[in-house]
Amino acid sequence: MSIDWTPIISDFIKIVLPATITAIVSYKMAKNQLAIQEAKIKGESEYKARENLFNVYREKIRVSRESSEEILNTFGEKLCYAMAIEDNQEKIIHLKGLMKALKIFKFHLADSTNELEEELKENKLLTQKDKEDILFIKKIRSIDLGKISDEEIEKVCLNYSKVLMLFCSFKNRLLKKKSNELFSKYLT
Repeated sequence: MSIDWTPIISDFIKIVLPATITAIVSYKMAKNQLAIQEAKIKGESEYKARENLFNVYREKIRVSRESSEEILNTFGEKLCYAMAIEDNQEKIIHLKGLMKALKIFKFHLADSTNELEEELKENKLLTQKDKEDILFIKKIRSIDLGKISDEEIEKVCLNYSKVLMLFCSFKNRLLKKKSNELFSKYLT
């Protein structure tokens, strides 16, 4: 008794081969769909993270602007008030009061100026004018506020007013650039 293998092989090829091909194709499709889904989830997660970072930067910009405005307005008001005083002795007393506030600001300005310059360089925001302004800030920062004569006090206060404005402007530009860069990938 001999077994005829032809119908068995034929049935095997008819049943198993298509099932195997279908299984392989289904596996590859599922694998591709999984990769697509992973990429989609990753993209959505990255977008959400950037959105959250954007909100953080937006809040930092808001707080920075508000605090800058408050500092500049307060200093400007006190400086304008002092400058409007006609009695020279009284004017100097008011300006010396401002000098005490400037000493606190100067302490924080020392490290911040170098960091700010580096950040501007890293973010490709440092222009020739900015370099000159930073040199001006460093020059004014190097003045020993304890040794200012009564004749120099007015000029020093005016120069520190400019330093405050420059410093706040640089910080706001940096924050704005960092905020804008978060979504540049999605906007191009």
